[in-house]
Amino acid sequence: MRYNMIYNSTRDSSVSVASAEAIVRGIAPDGGLYIPKQKPSLSSEDILRLSAMSYRERACHILGLYLTDFTSEEIENCVNAAYVKPKFETDSVAPVYELDHTIKEKVKLIVKEIYGMARVSYSAKAEKELEQLELNGHAGLPVCIARSPYYHRTDRDGLLAIKSLRLLAGAGVILVEAADSERMPSFAWKYSAERLTHELFV
Repeated sequence: MRYNMIYNSTRDSSVSVASAEAIVRGIAPDGGLYIPKQKPSLSSEDILRLSAMSYRERACHILGLYLTDFTSEEIENCVNAAYVKPKFETDSVAPVYELDHTIKEKVKLIVKEIYGMARVSYSAKAEKELEQLELNGHAGLPVCIARSPYYHRTDRDGLLAIKSLRLLAGAGVILVEAADSERMPSFAWKYSAERLTHELFV
């Protein structure tokens, strides 16, 4: 069923515009952001069909659910103009690993495609943990790489060093920790309290 997607302001739900107007305006007159009034519904059959599409076909379909006042030809032209070489190295645009890949294959693909780095090294501790994860039958899980926002200071040689791997059973993923990652990356390297002087307390 065809429907018209309406966008409301986050500050006033009575402010309603179509997608084209939301794009042109950017910000609502009241200073709010435009968000979709309704959420498109996808059945399991829809999701199955999406999984069989190419990246560009999938992008066209999903954008079409939100940009209903644009024709399919207009959306297709925009998508084809956006996802082209040399902007993207491959026709698949965003290659993903298969779950039956080894843990190292998954990590290598993420490091190459997301971080643009050519090499990965593992500490002795990480190698042992990786071996244990595979022995325990967890190799088929997806992987998530944790990196510090400061890590770029030491990765100029294109090498991502891995210090540890651990199973996050509740989330169903393997956490791969880079050498300089932190468990609480939002904390600063130097706490503000350390810069306090005694004059503040006089």
